[in-house]
Amino acid sequence: MDKKQKDEIIEELWKIKEQFSSSYNKNIRQITQFVNDIAKEQGFDKTVDNKVSNIA
Repeated sequence: MDKKQKDEIIEELWKIKEQFSSSYNKNIRQITQFVNDIAKEQGFDKTVDNKVSNIA
């Protein structure tokens, strides 16, 4: 395998990683928001949001 082929493969792998990273972060934000909303309904404050962010 020549350098050009290797570079193309590496570039494709980076694209896949970036897509995964983006959707993962979006899902974590949605989970954090969901937990935060429930916590507010139960009378908790923003510390719940911080704890979930630390876990994530």
